[in-house]
Amino acid sequence: MRITTQMMYSQFNADLQTTMDSIYRTDEQIATGKKLNRPSDDPAAVSSITTEKAQLGTFAGYQDAIGSATLLLKATNSSLQNLHTLITNARQIGTNATSASPQDLATYVSMIDNVIQSAMGVANTKVGDKYIFSGYGTDQPAVDTATGTLTATSTANLISMQINTGVSVNVNVTAAGLISSAAPLDNTTVIGAMTSLRTAIQANDQAGIHTALTALDTLSASVLTSQAEIGVRMNRMDLEKQYLTARDSDVTNSVSDKLMLSDVEIAKLITDAQQKQTSLQSLRSITSGFLQTSLFDFLK
Repeated sequence: MRITTQMMYSQFNADLQTTMDSIYRTDEQIATGKKLNRPSDDPAAVSSITTEKAQLGTFAGYQDAIGSATLLLKATNSSLQNLHTLITNARQIGTNATSASPQDLATYVSMIDNVIQSAMGVANTKVGDKYIFSGYGTDQPAVDTATGTLTATSTANLISMQINTGVSVNVNVTAAGLISSAAPLDNTTVIGAMTSLRTAIQANDQAGIHTALTALDTLSASVLTSQAEIGVRMNRMDLEKQYLTARDSDVTNSVSDKLMLSDVEIAKLITDAQQKQTSLQSLRSITSGFLQTSLFDFLK
């Protein structure tokens, strides 16, 4: 096959274009500090980075969920601590009432009334716009402050929040069964026992007072148990948060390693760029000399 001048020109031109493209990409990498500036640079690496960035988004979502859950559980724990204090106060009032004169009983009734009102306030604690003890009915109070009983929208359901893949945690304690109940109130709930204590003090019913105090002792232990359960949940979230933080760091570093150039790689690229520039100059020189034509070339 005859090698024509046109064929040689085309080959030299193709080699020249390839070399210039390589120099451009090397210069671009040095300027941006990135290994990848477009998907076509390394489709496999870009696909891996896309997947890892999606993982980072998932981690961020779980971290936000842990933050929200922690806020709710801290508020719940604080409220239960207040409730425990109120139970202690009610017990003290009841104990004092057992040895009070009939003239002083009205004072103790007034005092227990104030404690009951405070207990209803605890039951209707809000975080943001949500009532944290209302179960699924978070848009409405848990307890009717006029009667001390549960509202119609209050439920005994626990609210679960996903904090990692396959990991969920309950983020609430309900008023139902612990703080209050549907009518009629009895000694099985905090407000019910306090109401029974009030009635017994008002009637100077010593047996009734002792019964209510015993119920409050049991409920005090129940509140402490609920607080302990919250502590377990918060410890679980702390562990998940530590795990997510570590995974986020690992994946972030992996993305950075795939995307960004190290100082050593930049130094190597600079050397490569200088070598490619030298090759380009040589190719241009060879092409210029080889493809020169004259009138004598046409006369041959």
